[in-house]
Amino acid sequence: MSFDPEYQGFRTQFTDRLPARLEEIEAAWRQVREGGWSRESLALFHRLAHSLAGACAMFDLAAMAATARELEHLLKRLAVEPGEVSERRIESLLDRLRQAVPPKHLALL
Repeated sequence: MSFDPEYQGFRTQFTDRLPARLEEIEAAWRQVREGGWSRESLALFHRLAHSLAGACAMFDLAAMAATARELEHLLKRLAVEPGEVSERRIESLLDRLRQAVPPKHLALL
């Protein structure tokens, strides 16, 4: 973890926004389910997971980065090979993301 004040400021801004980012991801998941698994809604869900994975890795949030990356890879496979998907698996990954939120932000979820 870097102790550069500028980096720490960006990290704080990012973690402050985590609850809103997770809500965006969960809204995209609802859109996927309610929209009949359309390509467009699946692409948005995948893009949000990808973005979260990269940002979490950049800001040393390893557990969140790993979970978001796992979600991203699952969604990428679904885009290439549509088929049987476990909604329970996706829900489990979303739960793990919520649990990985730094403690001071939990009340915002």
